[in-house]
Amino acid sequence: MSETQEIPIFLQKPRRVVRKFLARPQHEGNGAIVRRSIGRYELKYFDPFLVLDEFSVATPAGFPDHPHRGFETVTYVLEVIRNLLMATIRRVTELYQWRSRRDQPID
Repeated sequence: MSETQEIPIFLQKPRRVVRKFLARPQHEGNGAIVRRSIGRYELKYFDPFLVLDEFSVATPAGFPDHPHRGFETVTYVLEVIRNLLMATIRRVTELYQWRSRRDQPID
């Protein structure tokens, strides 16, 4: 979405929050911190999504081989902007990474 395009009406219309869940930070892998929302017991009915993680990794941290290996994963970056009314809008700015099983080498 470029700066000159209007924001779709479905993103402008306020919606009632039905339920909130706190995604608590947890340590995973080698120095990575993950906040998992979808994929927890309380949020198990979001087919086709299995997990939704927000993670931060500092060099040389990372993830070793694990059970999620081979899943189709999409990583994207959100940009936070404010409009003239100072309303916060989050939008996807860039498809950062799309990985399929064929992209992941198997030892």
